[in-house]
Parts: sequence; structure tokens; C-alpha cells
Amino acid sequence: MISIKNVNQIWLILVLTHLGGSLLAGYAQIIPGGTLMISAAIGFCAGWLLSRGKWYKALAGVLAVTVFVYAASWGLPVGYRASLLLMMTELFLILWLGEESHVSVRKYCRIRSLKPGQIPFLVTAGCLMYIFCAYFNAWSEIFFRNYVGESLAAVRLNLPGSLAIFALMPALVEEIFFRGFFFQGLGGGKTAVLGSALLFALMHMNFNQICYAFAAGFVLGTVILITRNLTASMIMHFVFNGISVLITCLGDSRFIRQLLGLHLAGYYPLYPVLYKDGALAVESVILGALISVLCLAALIFLLRRFVQKKEEEKEFSETGTWTGPDWRMAAGCIICILVAASREFL
Repeated sequence: MISIKNVNQIWLILVLTHLGGSLLAGYAQIIPGGTLMISAAIGFCAGWLLSRGKWYKALAGVLAVTVFVYAASWGLPVGYRASLLLMMTELFLILWLGEESHVSVRKYCRIRSLKPGQIPFLVTAGCLMYIFCAYFNAWSEIFFRNYVGESLAAVRLNLPGSLAIFALMPALVEEIFFRGFFFQGLGGGKTAVLGSALLFALMHMNFNQICYAFAAGFVLGTVILITRNLTASMIMHFVFNGISVLITCLGDSRFIRQLLGLHLAGYYPLYPVLYKDGALAVESVILGALISVLCLAALIFLLRRFVQKKEEEKEFSETGTWTGPDWRMAAGCIICILVAASREFL
């Protein structure tokens, strides 16, 4: 029986689903009606699963998923639609794993409500996380190709849809898997912060993203450690990805140009460059490291001061007991590294 508390098992399932779903979603774009068929299949299965076999709710799922997929990807390149279908497939996987394990995903992952007054502090924390991770991205761009910048080139064709595909869906799906299933399965402590961050980084399957995704995963894992609330990390993740979409989409606007032009002694926090004129810019390296540390400290202060859970609140659920990595964990990690290497060097 599959258990969402079994990190090794769930990790390999996710990696294989990601690869298989990517291929399926990609081929669906060249088959007439392929997107419609996959959307309908996901919607029907999700509706059937959630309603315990009620056909009319399964049909409602078909309508809901199909409308969402086409509305979000309207006017965008086929690759964007493929990305959305992949996310929808992984979202269905979450629903299926919860049902198969007979575990409430909401309770196990600690998806809890927030006070309205806490949201502005989480948005601010998300902005600080972006500045923190931008420094690591600047390092990775020295050595590896930036696939994210290339993939976001057409977001201006449908801003709401692009936010749904690249900000909303990852904030839901990736947080449930990595700061939900994996964080809890790894014990829910400090070790789980690093472990879930490493898996989160590898899952991106390209070396540029692996570098700063580990930094982002570390921050988001720390968020869960402090708040014990997955909703908090979802909001921060949405803000983090949303900033990239907005900057790309509105890059020609005067406000965004001025924002990107803000600098401190030649260091640009939102778009740092550490390698200039064939050599490392030592001043930018040192200043960037200092700014990143200060952003992380400010972020943790905001969470502890305004979003930290109340001491008297009971935990939603017990964490899993991880017995260590096995062949499934190793296989999943090797697959991710091989895919990243093939993208970079082939």
C-alpha cells in the first residue's frame, strides 16, 4: 500500500510522474484534441475520486479542469499549456495519494487558515526571499544556462494565465509535495528543512534552477518550521514566482525599469550580476552576500513576530518516521541529475 509518509516511495513516484507527465503533455500539443482529452481525463478522475464515484460530479470536474486549462493558456505558446497540464497531473497525484493512503492531505500537510493581517507580512517575506535567492541565481548563471528566463519570454501574452501557470499552480503543487509530504515524512524538524530543500532543488532538473531552488527550499522549509502552516509557504512561493512573471511581463514599463535599476554601490538586488568583464566583481559578491543575509534575518523576524503559531495550538498531525534513503530515493535523485546533465551538455 502506498503511504504519503513514505518519503522514498513518494519521491520516486513524483519523479517518474514528472517525466512521464512532461512527455504526455508535450505530445498532447501535437495531437489534434490532445489537450482536451488530457484535461477531460484529469477532471473526470479527480471529480470521481473526490465524490467517491458520483458521475455527475466527475462530469463537473471535466468542465472545471478543461475551462481552467484553456482559459489560463489562452494565447500562450503550447509549451505553457504543456506545463499547466503537467501541474494538473501532479495535483491529481496529490489527491490520489491522499485517498490511497487514507490520510487527509490538508491535516497532514498542515494547510491552515491565516489572519488577514498576516498576509501583508507574508507578501513582504516573499519579496525578501526573492532578493535572497536572486544572489544564488547570479552565481548559478555564471556556470549554467538560465532556462527560466527563456521560458518566461511570452508571459505578456496572457498575464493572468501566466500567473496561474507559473505562480499559482507551483505554489499549490510544490508546497504540498515538498513542504507537506516530504517535510513531514522527514520528521518535520531541522533535518527536514535541508532534506526537503535538496529534493525540491533536484526536482527542477536543470542546474541553474537547482542552485537557487535549494536556497528557496531552505527558506520555505524554515517558514514551515516557524509557522507550522503550509498556507504561509504557499503565499510566499506565489509571491516569489509572481515577481518573476511580473518583471518579465511588465519589463518595458517605467516603474519596472526603475525598480530593476535600484542598486547599492553597483549591486542590483533584484537582478544581480556577479561576473563582469571576464572576472568576478568582488564588491558585488561581498555586498550581495551581506544583503542576502540581512534579507533572511528580516524574513525570519517577520515570521516569528507576526505569523508564528500560537504555543497553545495543537499540531494537526504527527510527522512521519523516516528510516533513511533506499534504492527508490537514490534512483529518483540519479534520474534528476541525469536529466539536468542532458539539458546542459547535450
